[in-house]
Amino acid sequence: MKNKLFYLISAACLLSYTGTFTSCVNGVDDEYLEQKITDNGKTNDEGEELPDLNGDYSTEGDFELTMTCNGEVLEGKKVILTTDENNETASITFSGGQVDLETAIAAAIPGGVGGLITGWGLKYTSYSPVPGEKEVTINDIPLYRNGTTYKFNGSHVQPTYIINYEGMIENEKMTISINYELTNQTLAGTWMTATKAGPSGDVTTVCSPLWIDWDSKVGVSLGKVSIVTINEKPMNGIFSLLSGPLSKTIMGQLGIKEELEIIVRNLLESVTAEPNGGMFASYSYGTDLTQPGPYSTEMPHNAVRYYYDPITPDSRIFMEINGGFLIDMIKSLASVATSTTRSTPTTRDLRDTAKELIALLVPVLEKGIPCDYTLDGNNLTINIDGVLLRDVLLKLMEVITAPDAAGVVDGLLAGLGDFAPNIKLLLSTLPPALKYHDATTYDENHIPTDPTGECRYVKLGLKFVKAAN
Repeated sequence: MKNKLFYLISAACLLSYTGTFTSCVNGVDDEYLEQKITDNGKTNDEGEELPDLNGDYSTEGDFELTMTCNGEVLEGKKVILTTDENNETASITFSGGQVDLETAIAAAIPGGVGGLITGWGLKYTSYSPVPGEKEVTINDIPLYRNGTTYKFNGSHVQPTYIINYEGMIENEKMTISINYELTNQTLAGTWMTATKAGPSGDVTTVCSPLWIDWDSKVGVSLGKVSIVTINEKPMNGIFSLLSGPLSKTIMGQLGIKEELEIIVRNLLESVTAEPNGGMFASYSYGTDLTQPGPYSTEMPHNAVRYYYDPITPDSRIFMEINGGFLIDMIKSLASVATSTTRSTPTTRDLRDTAKELIALLVPVLEKGIPCDYTLDGNNLTINIDGVLLRDVLLKLMEVITAPDAAGVVDGLLAGLGDFAPNIKLLLSTLPPALKYHDATTYDENHIPTDPTGECRYVKLGLKFVKAAN
């Protein structure tokens, strides 16, 4: 009997112990089972108050953001983070921030504050860290807690790109490193500026490395250059002179004793298109434009980024200019601009014209500059979209030639010395060549009296040769 009683007591104790142990394992009663074990073996006690990680990580957002993209700091972007209630998984949206160029330009250009620039509305939303993508959203990302720090990492594979990321959140700050690569590698590599090739008549597309194709026979004027008078000559013809026999003479008027195409080659050694969409140049920082180099390759690799047109990837790319890089460039001009005489505030009419110009530019800055390209073996020809360039130049000429802008324009032209009157004449006769295709007669101011047809495009570009591996 005693043995049986001992057995029952022992069995009851064993069952009680087993039940308690099982409840811990299965999370029935024990608090331990409501905790998340993290990568360092510590637990995330549900009883403690978890930090709120949700929000906008950016310069203007709720939390601070430091982003490194393909090894370089990338500014002007933001990360939207949304977590579950236990901070165990997250959804992340990468996007661009707002770029405000109006304030920077207004401070840099004479008459800008309260005048020509104020009220233009030159603001736009940039791309996400991946060029060509406004937003990149990744769901169900595991968050790993290490003390007060949360870490995450992973990859995101899409048809046009692959992105890898690794981030950390601590003290209301996110630090994240992103690496991505475009699927299309057509233009990846280093492209050297092509050798000099002069024009043949008005067929200027054979020029290199700089070339132009202007769809208009309407003449413009440069006046007298040295012993040559250049009036009522189509822009393709003007460019033939700039790139051909008179190149050295005309450039000499600017105090540069070298041909235009040689100067272009001396200034720009090469352009490198990286597999990740970054684009940077090897450019001269020397003061003697008649000599090549010395060259710098310290241009930020995220300053200009390219992506392929999804409709015609084999013939068109878009070039996105980083907003921070643009603002830095504008600010660098401020000291030069403020040294000129400031004009009086411009009229509403001119501001309205300027806004029309901005209406063209903002979508371009937001989406990227459309560029057409052709590949012939290792030879690359690239140019800004001809319709866009024509439209922008038309509006720009309206602003430049407006009476209220005369003070600013004259101040800028003063730096050209004796050649300033030639450029001023060129600017005054240029608008008809941007609007029309043909003309036969001109008035005393070199303006066509019988313009017909339409100038369909203005193509301006460069030619390159792929560097040997």
